[in-house]
Amino acid sequence: MVRTCCAVGCKVRSHDRQANKVENGLSFHSFPTWKQHEAAHVSDVTKRRRLVWIAAVRPADIQFSSISKYLLVCSRHFHSDKNTFLIVTSNQTKCLFF
Repeated sequence: MVRTCCAVGCKVRSHDRQANKVENGLSFHSFPTWKQHEAAHVSDVTKRRRLVWIAAVRPADIQFSSISKYLLVCSRHFHSDKNTFLIVTSNQTKCLFF
């Protein structure tokens, strides 16, 4: 299955046009789950984390409550782990920690 990064302006794919796996060392990560039926603080933290991801990748047609498990972000948009998200714009890079 071909994986594609959903971040605006990112063209990273897991396979080339001939369906051969690209060995570029990148990984793909799904959006965090909103745990709305957990304790209030857990629900709030997971909701904010999901909102941060949506704001960072800026896909045009995404809706908070219906993010597909196939909507992925490549590891180029993370610092050293999944808890640091880099927002790359044309002239600056911002880090969000969560």
